[in-house]
Amino acid sequence: MIEVGAGAERTEITYGELGKKVDCIAEELAGRYGVCAGDRVALSPSNSISDLAVFCAIVALGATCVMIPGNDPTERQLSKLRATSAKIWFGDRSVLVDGPVRREGIVDLVADAATRIGCSPNVDRAAPHADSPAVIFFTTGSTAAAKAVVQSNRNVLVNCAALADLHRLGPTDRLLGVLPMYYANGLELSLITPLLAGATSVLLREFDPLTYLATCAEHSATVASVVPALLDAIASTRGKPDLRSLRYFVSAAAPLSARTARAIWERLGKQIVQGYGLSETTNFATSLPTDLNEEEYRICVLDAPIPMVGSAIHECEVGVFTLDGSPVRTGERGEVCMRGKSVMLGYDRAPSANSAAFRNGWFRSGDEGFMSFLPGRDEPLLTLTGRYKNIIKVGGVGVSLDEVDRYVQTVSGVADAAALRAEHPVLGEAVSVLFRVHPDVKDPETVRMAILDVLKKQIGLTHAAVTAEVRNEVPRTANGKVLRWGA
Repeated sequence: MIEVGAGAERTEITYGELGKKVDCIAEELAGRYGVCAGDRVALSPSNSISDLAVFCAIVALGATCVMIPGNDPTERQLSKLRATSAKIWFGDRSVLVDGPVRREGIVDLVADAATRIGCSPNVDRAAPHADSPAVIFFTTGSTAAAKAVVQSNRNVLVNCAALADLHRLGPTDRLLGVLPMYYANGLELSLITPLLAGATSVLLREFDPLTYLATCAEHSATVASVVPALLDAIASTRGKPDLRSLRYFVSAAAPLSARTARAIWERLGKQIVQGYGLSETTNFATSLPTDLNEEEYRICVLDAPIPMVGSAIHECEVGVFTLDGSPVRTGERGEVCMRGKSVMLGYDRAPSANSAAFRNGWFRSGDEGFMSFLPGRDEPLLTLTGRYKNIIKVGGVGVSLDEVDRYVQTVSGVADAAALRAEHPVLGEAVSVLFRVHPDVKDPETVRMAILDVLKKQIGLTHAAVTAEVRNEVPRTANGKVLRWGA
């Protein structure tokens, strides 16, 4: 594993060294802090080898790691700690706040654990049970209330093994990761998947669009995990490093636009393998095939009105149903549902939420989509059309905020955009568009009027039903999802 910091500072560690580090941290957690099987330990990690080792040590003890994003507002962090009854909270001492649990610095834990290297293990550890909880992630994105998603050891290992197989990862491969470790994508695809495959994980502490491609080339990355917002930033940079080792980018967490895919294709000649999933499905549930030829890629992504998210990965079954639970025919829209070994244990301490989320053994994603077939391919491919919770009523007429996003992003000069719900004294609800323009745009007002015009033409929204406001940044989470409520 290679950790890359600011100024190309790098730290390398072998799997053997990582294993010893995990053992020592587990000894410290058990001996000094009393962590044992069944406990819950909160972690606010940065993208580092040491923080990954702390996660592994927690799970190795049979405890459950509760991921608390370090950039969350204080009250949200404290609410998550209280909701999950964490025993202790590890993170950066400079950001940990007083709360309901003991606070400790990761740096101190790792430093103290280092003194145990070479000592005989004192903790008798049995292998954690496959169906015991391994990690708790909190949902992110467009809904107002975060839910605690409990993933088992089996969930994590099955999903990561499927991803390793899908991307054909082996000892000679290097997966470049930059997404935050406190999200499922950042932890499970960028770190655990290459670990299972015996590949090398190249972990960036932070994203810098000006140096990202050079870093990718320097480390001979074969697969790079990103989100659409990062791809947009990469496409806008200059220079073209030698990326002959890079097979493709993997994108998830937020919808990929055909415009972004075309920009990367024209700039770098690389495909983007878009996937889809949720924390509830342990990261990925579907993925585009990794062996599309150029014609197939154009059909699925570059020339598609909505780029496809692919077919179900191994050990995950995906179906599309009406809201009353009846299967729909190929090409018909319905609710996307999943079942299989990757589906979570459930929402933590939330029986009503679990009852609503499952029907006849299927997890209900809340996403709308349809299946279609690519000529010459046997597996149906999923296209997502939006989220049911992102449909608002404008003057009594349903409007999909996801559809608004797609049309706004086709407007020349728009670099990023998000549609939000707004109250309206006459219509009840209205659409508020926040958009960011490309640096070379001289007159944002022209872009604003073009947005209003395209929404009137394509969706039938009158100017009275839409406001559009230019922003320096569009509200998104650290993994690229739009923050639609309270932005």
